[in-house]
Amino acid sequence: MIEQNRQITIEDYLRKPKLPEDIGPLVRKNIEERSEEIEEVLQIVSFTYCLTPEDLIGPSRKKDIATAKHMAGYLLYSQVGLSFKAAALSLGKNDHTTILNSIHRVNHLLETSPDFKEKMDLASKSFISFKESKASFG
Repeated sequence: MIEQNRQITIEDYLRKPKLPEDIGPLVRKNIEERSEEIEEVLQIVSFTYCLTPEDLIGPSRKKDIATAKHMAGYLLYSQVGLSFKAAALSLGKNDHTTILNSIHRVNHLLETSPDFKEKMDLASKSFISFKESKASFG
């Protein structure tokens, strides 16, 4: 039976069969050192869009899921500080251009969609609060 409502952890990403063995120690270290922040971004974005973290790393290209994936990629790069490659791998992709496309798409949506801008502001503020609380508790 498939386990329902299971939270994804960074260990799940690193065990994924499609994750290349030769991703390099720096990229792997980049992901491992920020695993808690990666998980928090996925939780925040999935909550913002009424999705699951699994939706964000899954293969779906439905519009709402794709938009949420773009937001997650943007936040992983800009707020968490992952490299393009590490951010892409955190979303279950292999190509760094995934994140370049996400940044382009998010910038466009921020200019053209008030609804998206509101969701991005909410997600960014939530992540900043998480980082501040993490810093104050050690």
